[in-house]
Amino acid sequence: MKAQRMISAMIAAFGLMALGGLAQTPTPDKVTVPLTNPAKPAVIEANIMFGTMKVIGYEGKEVLVTATPREKVLGGPVVVGEAVRDALRDTLRDIPRPPRVVVPFGRATGAKENEEQEKADKAKKEGMKQIPLESSGLTIEENDNKVEIRLQSWRRAYDLEIRVPSGSSLDLGGANLDEIRVENVSGAVEVSSTTGRLKFINVSGPVTASTTNGDIEAVLTRVAADKPMSFATFNGDLDLTLPSDAKASFRIKSNMGQLYTDFDIALKTLPAEPEKTTGRDQARFRVSLERAVAGSINGGGPEIKLQNFNGDIYLRKKK
Repeated sequence: MKAQRMISAMIAAFGLMALGGLAQTPTPDKVTVPLTNPAKPAVIEANIMFGTMKVIGYEGKEVLVTATPREKVLGGPVVVGEAVRDALRDTLRDIPRPPRVVVPFGRATGAKENEEQEKADKAKKEGMKQIPLESSGLTIEENDNKVEIRLQSWRRAYDLEIRVPSGSSLDLGGANLDEIRVENVSGAVEVSSTTGRLKFINVSGPVTASTTNGDIEAVLTRVAADKPMSFATFNGDLDLTLPSDAKASFRIKSNMGQLYTDFDIALKTLPAEPEKTTGRDQARFRVSLERAVAGSINGGGPEIKLQNFNGDIYLRKKK
């Protein structure tokens, strides 16, 4: 039976609330995760709700996890990433909080009963201090060199840093994040986020990256000969840097942006693909011209997809 290690760091961050005039300094959660077989590459899966995630490759044999809470704690709404926080603030402020409605058995409830219930609730809390129940919800599980990291704090943003052996492969995800950053990793990297910037520095493995709202920047040290890659954002710029001698073929689509490059690349519109479908009454012929172009550098190579809706695309030579 494969050895399984379960490391649960459910360390409550109950501080950050003035108690007797004093506020506690946020304490990061730190966990060292030993690998079942340190001689083999690791697979890291990580997910975070709010904040940032940074993954750094290093010449070590363990996975080092640090989750640092932000100073600001909200007692009501959850903390969201900077990319969406300001846009939501005014809208949420104008939404009225529905009154608490208590329906006694057998009769309808009116305004008088609601008012009495509110007074009763207020009386229960009189003379007491509110202490928020805060926890990072950090859970880490290692099984045969696969490390799963989950951080599900709903009331506070966290900055999650993960140091991994440089040959590790990554599968990273997030919700409302400020940024996901990956550095010095040579394994396969897959990243997806609802919002937030994605940044890849000195990455040499194949990358699949997508975000709905945020820029994507990638500096790759090599392009694997047989590994396709994809970079996609709905609203944001794509900025990809490759070695000057990299061989690659591109499929590029930008609805409202432009392409800028210092590579010698000739682009051509992809051909239309006729499609014949049979309906209930008669056959139908349909032709769709996709708004994408294809091109290659240094004779072509593995396919790299670059796609956004609103934003420019930059394809650079590494200096």
